[in-house]
Amino acid sequence: MIHLTKKIILDAIKYSASLDNSFINGWWICNDDNTAFLPLLQIARRVYNVDFDYAHELDYAEAFKKLGINVRLKKIARICWNTNGWTCPSGQIGKSKNKDSYEYKYGFGHEEWLFDIAKTIKGYHYGHIQAVASYKESLPFDISLFTINDKTKQRYWVGEILDVEPVFNKEAKTILCEYKKKGWYAEMQEQLKDYIEKIPTGFAFNLRYRPENLRKYDILKPVDRKDPNVKTSYYTSLYNLKTIFKLGDHFVFQPGFRTEETELDAQNASSHHSHISKRHPVIQKVLYDYLVKKYGNGNVGTENPTSIGTEIDIVTKHGDEYDLYEIKTALDIRLCIREALSQLLEYGLYRTDIITIS
Repeated sequence: MIHLTKKIILDAIKYSASLDNSFINGWWICNDDNTAFLPLLQIARRVYNVDFDYAHELDYAEAFKKLGINVRLKKIARICWNTNGWTCPSGQIGKSKNKDSYEYKYGFGHEEWLFDIAKTIKGYHYGHIQAVASYKESLPFDISLFTINDKTKQRYWVGEILDVEPVFNKEAKTILCEYKKKGWYAEMQEQLKDYIEKIPTGFAFNLRYRPENLRKYDILKPVDRKDPNVKTSYYTSLYNLKTIFKLGDHFVFQPGFRTEETELDAQNASSHHSHISKRHPVIQKVLYDYLVKKYGNGNVGTENPTSIGTEIDIVTKHGDEYDLYEIKTALDIRLCIREALSQLLEYGLYRTDIITIS
């Protein structure tokens, strides 16, 4: 076995030009901002050469980590549909119609509170993802989440949680007791009364994470039909991530109205559970139609991705220049200006050829 050094690993990364699908097995070597370079096993094969053995995958991961290489175990799972940002239940709208699914039988999914990070115990938020029940290891992992609006059949990326730690039976029972003591469990049951008649007892906590490790998209991202990560609709399987979401290094203008319709827009506007403004997509469509009449179809686009992982509400193109529009729906006009202006100024810092800000 060779004497391993960080330089040897970095050289292997440097000279591994392609991503070899045969070496994707959940472990990834990432840079500091958590966008992946290459699968761990692909680099290990180059580093260890004739001494390489698939069976030593965990050994490679630990050896690389000890030398300061960012090695991460990355998984992917489906969570139930929710229109309240996964902070509280949202009812049957958009939920699975599969009669064997938990949410169809009981009217809710345990993931409904997955992002309710106001509830923490010793720095951790506890939650549940059905697929994690199949994970029997104690190793932490990053998990990318997707969901399906069963009415439209559209699949969406929800976000990612870093350094998720599995929680097993003994700890889960202790946490449930803590939830009851703090009144959180009673609050969760009360939230369910709006949607189901028979309130279940107990809650199956099976994971925990630190709130700062939650990376949730403000607007759900439609899944590309060609994306190799999402080829199934099962809740019960925890899959290895096959490709990493890598942010582009510059802004790329994309014309067209790409804002996806979701059942959220059809909800009763008086619902006190809705935390997301329903005025936003309405204003966006009206403004988009107005700008198309003024500048033409090929020069107006919605939800244009930036190099920092956000999306611009509307962009219009004028030769080599762009106008950027951010839509805000707060009741106080001062809050709208503060929020929109700060975003527009941030966009201008990342790309010098975006000249006009509107």
